[in-house]
Amino acid sequence: MSATLEDVARAAGVHASTVSRVLSGKTSTRQETRERIFAAIRRLDYHPNSNARSLAGGRTGLLALVLNLNNEDPYGGIFESDSQFYLQKEAMRRHCYLTLVTPEALHDLMKEQRLDGVLLTPEAAKDVKLPENFPYVLLGQPNHPKPCDSWIDNDLSLGAQMAVDHLLNQNYAAISFLGVSCCGAEKHQRQLEGYRLALPLGMPPRIFPTDGTPQSARQVARACLGELERPHAILCSDNLSACGLLQALQDTWLRVPEDVGIVTFHNRPMAEYLSPPLSVIHLDGERLGVEAVRMLMERINCPAMPPERLLIPPRLAVRESSILSKERSPFPDADWNGWG
Repeated sequence: MSATLEDVARAAGVHASTVSRVLSGKTSTRQETRERIFAAIRRLDYHPNSNARSLAGGRTGLLALVLNLNNEDPYGGIFESDSQFYLQKEAMRRHCYLTLVTPEALHDLMKEQRLDGVLLTPEAAKDVKLPENFPYVLLGQPNHPKPCDSWIDNDLSLGAQMAVDHLLNQNYAAISFLGVSCCGAEKHQRQLEGYRLALPLGMPPRIFPTDGTPQSARQVARACLGELERPHAILCSDNLSACGLLQALQDTWLRVPEDVGIVTFHNRPMAEYLSPPLSVIHLDGERLGVEAVRMLMERINCPAMPPERLLIPPRLAVRESSILSKERSPFPDADWNGWG
């Protein structure tokens, strides 16, 4: 049974009229009381009566997922197919329809007043101007968030730190980074940030940028593997970079994991079936999709809801490509939920 306004009031220890005023933003209630009310709303998963609010506010049930086809990195990142699937699935569960639009199409929909809320990346947000107080959630952690920004992201910095720490524990030295680090996308900056933070003192960072294609990764990797002080292990920004690296290793007759260890971001199906199977930083696309839509619906239904920022922790799935010891793990997909 769905929670009611009275349930929220009881959980927060206030009168129902206070909850109503706080949700409408038409009150000067103390901050402590407001925080109790919003905490109760999230705990009870309270949703105002959608039919009544739609009639009162002209709601359409239409949400937009904005893709900037000119600037978005097409390889990896926030718009993994699983993330898109769970965004759509959660929107449907909440009786909404999620449509994919470009910034230009978004402006047309805004003029027609046909949208209830917007999901977009920090990159796409640079090309979009939303009306004041219009509900939105950023799919990615912005470098310079505004006070009103609500955003959600995978903790890519933590994932990179977990990967480097695992490689160090396997006694790899000279750990390098290979992948889409030259395009300036904020998600890749998080990966590089975590990579640099995890390196021990005395191990300088070595970053080999690519254009995001496996062909570029293969070419760049062949050059770095041919150096006198070649990397002993490599963290890849995505699966396509890892595929290019594997080709370069075949070209140079180097073995994985004996000569070079590999960990990559994204647990795409192919990662498990490559030779050798790749250790990966698994990003939770399902939770990202569910939480992103929840955050947006809260902003639509409760205009006074304070901004929310959420980092989703990744996990490390260890496979053959990064186990240097002679004894192989009997659990090739063992999850590493912390360091080690």
